[in-house]
Amino acid sequence: FCSWIQSIYGPCKVNRGRVHEYLGMDLDYRTPGVVRVSMIPFVKKILKEFPEELGAVAPSPAADHLFKVREESESKLLPKEQAIIYHVVAQLLFVTTRARRDIQTAIAFLTTRV
Repeated sequence: FCSWIQSIYGPCKVNRGRVHEYLGMDLDYRTPGVVRVSMIPFVKKILKEFPEELGAVAPSPAADHLFKVREESESKLLPKEQAIIYHVVAQLLFVTTRARRDIQTAIAFLTTRV
């Protein structure tokens, strides 16, 4: 199979083993007949790369203040900050479709704000 793929697309990387990382998902085949899918390392990477400290844990991702929006004059971001926020929201939007459906409301709202 690998030879056939390489004949079409050229050299490619081959990973062998029971644990693989693909599109931010960790696929674990160590238990026979079972696959475990995790995105914890991907989410930790998103949080680590975020420029501000996110210290508190919330009981719900959709808190009461979620839909309270600042005035336009107060909410100007610099282009660099804006690019970071776009990137983080896009990554979290991907996470909502794969593993964290509980954050869909908050991320859907953020997509309308960036």
